[in-house]
Amino acid sequence: MQRNDYLMNLASISISKMAKGTVAIPSASANIKLPENKSFFLLSSFIAGFRYYEGPKLGNRIGIGTRLEFRLSRDNHYDSNAVEIYYRHHKLGHVPRIENKTIASLLRQGYRLTGIVKGKADLFNYFGFEYDVWTE
Repeated sequence: MQRNDYLMNLASISISKMAKGTVAIPSASANIKLPENKSFFLLSSFIAGFRYYEGPKLGNRIGIGTRLEFRLSRDNHYDSNAVEIYYRHHKLGHVPRIENKTIASLLRQGYRLTGIVKGKADLFNYFGFEYDVWTE
């Protein structure tokens, strides 16, 4: 299964069933239901567009364990699911388009998500940071 297929399936799975230890069954609902007071790992990724925003100026202040914030990009005319990544009030870039649908869906439903930097990224001559996404 390719990464994109996995994420698309993740968006349709009732995660609350996984938390109870039962078999995860795809849900017909477009909404993702998460149990309260539990933190779940969603995915690992890198920051898209890092070099075009404030990231390069802040590189020395960001390290392993740094918390990142996710915000919907409501005025993005190219991608209705665009999600911006921030460190404090500094925009670092976006969640890659191939991975943003699940995160955007959760944000629209009011879930708080946290990114945690896990290392520097060197992907296809791209420099930035890798991060994990967790629910709060």
